[in-house]
Amino acid sequence: MPYTSDDLDQLEDAHQEWSSRCSDLTTTVVTRMYRDDRGREFATHGLSRRLNMLEHCMDRIFETVPPEEGEPSRSALMDATAFVQTFVINVYGAIDNLAHVWCSESDLRDKQGRPLAPMRIGLGPKCQFVRASLPADLQTYLGELDAWFAYLEGYRHALAHRVPLYIPPRQLGPTAQEEYAAIEVERLEAVKRKDWHRVGELGAAQDRLGSFVGFIMHSFSEGAQPMRFHAQLICDLATVVELGERVFGALDAAPDRKAS
Repeated sequence: MPYTSDDLDQLEDAHQEWSSRCSDLTTTVVTRMYRDDRGREFATHGLSRRLNMLEHCMDRIFETVPPEEGEPSRSALMDATAFVQTFVINVYGAIDNLAHVWCSESDLRDKQGRPLAPMRIGLGPKCQFVRASLPADLQTYLGELDAWFAYLEGYRHALAHRVPLYIPPRQLGPTAQEEYAAIEVERLEAVKRKDWHRVGELGAAQDRLGSFVGFIMHSFSEGAQPMRFHAQLICDLATVVELGERVFGALDAAPDRKAS
């Protein structure tokens, strides 16, 4: 179902709001004084670059395949797919960068007094030791994000290791699916005959079936659910930015953890 005019207005307003807050967070990240070089590197060379990349990718996706687009070209879909894939990887990386900044700035150590091993550093539900070191309100906030972390991990791991994220060019109803399958049988026969002109004609006929809706997907066999990617991108950026604001706020609120 296409976005309504109200939906489009809300998407544009949210896009502008979270892009602005992302820029403000980036300023906070690069101007803060850090307690050591490790925390500074994760913040200024890790997190700030990822925030810039998230802004850029979201802007380019909205320009390349706008939410109101009904007939994007194959080239536009390929460009948008590349930006979506980059976006998802950097959302995941930004959260890890935030965790490393917290651990470095708070000098978090294990029970033997050693710096935490990299595999133990994160903000997701599996990283209970790091979560337990956070203020109570931030722990509660992260608990409310557990479902989001599960979605992010599923999509990130599919992208990195299994079926890459893609934007289906068309959405097909039951009748269109049957017609598409019938054409596909004929198209494969044309391939066997090496009748490339007919292959092209039949492919074009398939492309005219159904309609475009801005979904993103990876593997149907894994039970992943298609998502409206314009809205999801804004949600993901908002989550990264709000979490970043809270983590840096917590660092600045703790007298023993303030940078000198």
